[in-house]
Amino acid sequence: MYWLKLEKDTFVWVNNDSFLLYNAESGQHFLCDIDSPETESIIHTLADPYKLGCLKIDESHLGKNGNIIEWIIKLKLGQIIQSDIPPVSYPPVLNLQCDSFRMVDDNIRDDLYQNTYLKEIVLYLTGSLSANAIAKQVIYPLEGDSFMPLSSMITFLDDCLKIGINSLSVCITPGHHPNEAQFLEAIRGYPISKRLFVKASSLKSNDLSKYKLFDEITVIFYHDNDLLHIFNDTPAGIKKRILIENDSDYTLYNKLIEKDPTVSAVPLYTGHNEQFFYDNVLLSHSEILRQSLNKRIIYAHQRANINRFGILSIVPNGNVYSNLAEAPIGTIKDSIQSIVAAEMKSNKGWLNVRNEYPCSNCLCRYLCPSPTSYEKMMNHVACCEGTEITVKEGLI
Repeated sequence: MYWLKLEKDTFVWVNNDSFLLYNAESGQHFLCDIDSPETESIIHTLADPYKLGCLKIDESHLGKNGNIIEWIIKLKLGQIIQSDIPPVSYPPVLNLQCDSFRMVDDNIRDDLYQNTYLKEIVLYLTGSLSANAIAKQVIYPLEGDSFMPLSSMITFLDDCLKIGINSLSVCITPGHHPNEAQFLEAIRGYPISKRLFVKASSLKSNDLSKYKLFDEITVIFYHDNDLLHIFNDTPAGIKKRILIENDSDYTLYNKLIEKDPTVSAVPLYTGHNEQFFYDNVLLSHSEILRQSLNKRIIYAHQRANINRFGILSIVPNGNVYSNLAEAPIGTIKDSIQSIVAAEMKSNKGWLNVRNEYPCSNCLCRYLCPSPTSYEKMMNHVACCEGTEITVKEGLI
């Protein structure tokens, strides 16, 4: 007997009228319409998890140029196996595929998953989220003089330490928190990675000395051309992040970025620079298909938001967010267990994937990067079908 066996790294996605085969190892893909009952039968069999990626075929199908089976073989998406029993081509699954369903079961303890998934806290030490839309796109200190009470903040962070978070990122405006020195002293001994984000416009050169406890310091430049030159000679280990809005920004800083590995550029949506995003930030349908993605990344895109997974943000009023563009999922007065359980049930942050319209019927949705805050700010749900576009991974 002859069998068509998909390669172990080949994914199959089917919608009402077309299909996509994509191999994560080679980057080869086969996108085609379902143009006949025979094609429909073949593709739905290959997509059936109970068939284990195998299809019994008639010997007459072999060697016919142009038919679907020969294309699959030619593109090395599958191979022909001669065997008396069906061969097996079945990709492993992640536990995460089941966890979102388990978390809505009232019989599951709230503390079951919190030390598995919570990895990082982003703490906005002062300011107001409502007053600063930038922070909904990228890590950026908030404007305003509001601040979180020190005792409540430290109690919450200590609880996070108990369940094994890996890192703490702090957004700070020097001198705006009345207990800044006490806060720095309190976190000094935390046995985790500590990162600091500070605006160049609010930073004085002598401020850097008091932040030496941080493993990594990032100075953020936004409309600070002169300050950028002043800080060209910042001490070793200081990173520079430039927020750019248009082509002229990119041209201005491109040479600096190429020369200095500590400098990175991050796009920023202003409400008036859609074309800049279309030209430089977003992926087209053809670009998405030309990617060569690791199999683990494709699995992750199906179940988790790579940009946000395992990260909680805390703002000065005590609200806790998994996604700053959505409603809070709790406050620092709630237990970590209840906050993580609420997040696993919400699908707004950690598990926010491309399963809703218009992405829900798109064959390429799991090749697309995870949904980002840019899409929310632009009021544009990215979709790779037709002329629509999606945001590149790793930009937030």
